[in-house]
Amino acid sequence: FEGVLDTNYWTLTGSWNLSNEASHTGTNSLTDSLGGTYANSIDRTANLSIDLRQQEGTRPYLSFWQRNTLEQNEDFGYVEVSTDDGRNWGRLMAVTGFGGTNWYNQRIDLSEYAGRVTLIRFRIVTDEQNRFDGWYIDDVVVKSNETVAAGYPFYDNVDLDSSESNWLGSAWKRVVGSAQGTGGKSWRYQMGAVDSSAPYYTHARLTLAGTVDLSGATNPQLSFWWKGGDMSSGTSLYVDVSANGGQTWSDLWSRASLQNQPWTRGQVDLSRFIGLDQIAIRFRAYTVYYSTVDLQIDDVRIDDAPKDVNVQVSPGTDSRHGAILSWEQSDAPDFAYYWISRSTQANAYETLVTTITNRSTLTFEDTGLDISGQTYYYRVLVWDTTGLNNWGSGDYPYRTSWGRAVAITPLSDGFESGDSYWAGDRPWGITTEKAHSGTSSWTDSPGTTYGNN
Repeated sequence: FEGVLDTNYWTLTGSWNLSNEASHTGTNSLTDSLGGTYANSIDRTANLSIDLRQQEGTRPYLSFWQRNTLEQNEDFGYVEVSTDDGRNWGRLMAVTGFGGTNWYNQRIDLSEYAGRVTLIRFRIVTDEQNRFDGWYIDDVVVKSNETVAAGYPFYDNVDLDSSESNWLGSAWKRVVGSAQGTGGKSWRYQMGAVDSSAPYYTHARLTLAGTVDLSGATNPQLSFWWKGGDMSSGTSLYVDVSANGGQTWSDLWSRASLQNQPWTRGQVDLSRFIGLDQIAIRFRAYTVYYSTVDLQIDDVRIDDAPKDVNVQVSPGTDSRHGAILSWEQSDAPDFAYYWISRSTQANAYETLVTTITNRSTLTFEDTGLDISGQTYYYRVLVWDTTGLNNWGSGDYPYRTSWGRAVAITPLSDGFESGDSYWAGDRPWGITTEKAHSGTSSWTDSPGTTYGNN
């Protein structure tokens, strides 16, 4: 912004103007409130027209330096983009609060706008009270993302300062606090407060700067840790993946219930992208209406998980209440354990039955099947020492039997010689507490009282 503002590219409204009051480099910057504080109840913009048609097939991004003094969570600066000559705008970033006299670099991915003429605007919106010095913008650059490929496998624990160059952070900031304890750092997006709200329809993107080459991958997975703080509803967290370097995106994972959630591990299957070499990945917080936002991301890993193992299921010692699972040995070099789950619904992973840390243990009998005549669905997954797991090639069903023997009429059973003709849902069983004849009878609650519900 040295010299005269180039009006071929820039259009300013309201009080936006060049200023020599503060700058990141040189003597000038762009500000919303030249020579004083901003006014109350304003909505003013500085608009940049940029031709990204020559950027098609590349990954352009916006970089600028900012300094802000805005009423916390009441007055906001926005970065917004339009590809239809300003008729519709998408919000890519918001800023509020008191940043002091320091300048901060913001980098926002523009890959999906490559190949089009695009408007980018810096917009200040204030409420009806309290006025401050405002928002200063300097060293605005739009250029191709020349970051080398992120590499495969990829891992970033966010603790090192080099993490800054791994990501295009927009409104996300590296802060102290990690999924692995009080030390280390993580990426955090925080906007709004208890008595005020974050701006609506905001997409806050944390984009991996480099692309990932999965042309040689065998079972690629994305794993990460996320945390939701003291926030309200109205915001969802997404994982978006692009197969063409960021030109088009698909959301593969999302969570809407984010309030006061502890550090939680997420994993996304990337196997559909095997063979492709321009995979782009981003985390996206989308606020659909006014709400308080506090989200964190940590320990991002992209790597091959262990391969699936073939599984067989056969009747257990008591076919009414047990099943025997057997599987082939995992060849994962960083094997950690087998993880066996059971559910009464397909694809549900409802109950963790057990974990087995001995790679050579290849059988397990599950005796916890309470319902006779019920179909149970099993999966045997393999976890490695990095925390990645496969998803299994599918469910392995087993239906418990109605009895271990078939009765022949006429039937007379005083329960003196067992219950092999019977299929009782637990806790039904034989008891010697009471009997009409002999010593045994059949009861719903052997040795105790029946339960409620």
